[in-house]
Amino acid sequence: MNYKINWRQKFSSSKFWSLLVVVFMSTVARFISGDLATRIATTITRFGALVIYILSESTVDAARAAAGEWHDGPISWRQKLSSRKLWALLDALIAGAIDGLVSPETVTQILSAVGALGAMVAYFVGDVKINTARLEVTQAPTPSTDLDTCAIGFEMPETEDEDTDIE
Repeated sequence: MNYKINWRQKFSSSKFWSLLVVVFMSTVARFISGDLATRIATTITRFGALVIYILSESTVDAARAAAGEWHDGPISWRQKLSSRKLWALLDALIAGAIDGLVSPETVTQILSAVGALGAMVAYFVGDVKINTARLEVTQAPTPSTDLDTCAIGFEMPETEDEDTDIE
């Protein structure tokens, strides 16, 4: 299957650029600040933005799939690697691992682990949503062309009316 990746569409998304700004600013603020409350807030902000982004992109992709605007056939590794949702998930996992190893506070380590787990759950829930929409489109029943069928698709057998033979 020859699937062409639309890079212009991928990088023109306002949700994508908003995510990049939030991730960058929260990372910078996290390492500049020495305040525990700021580090906690930036950790929550970063992972919250990643989870929301993954879920919102999955919702858009599921709507495209339900409308039949999705490609047919299995998804290739090239398509998966070009997925912004996958890169957001990888960012969450890497940031969670780094925060877990580098952060001196237990609370930020726990928040990072929970954030990375939340991103994984969001990614898998989104993937299920997209695949379900794709399956519904590909397995949709085709309308019947028979004129002598009733509304639910059963043919009505010819029967004799026994009530008229009453003596």
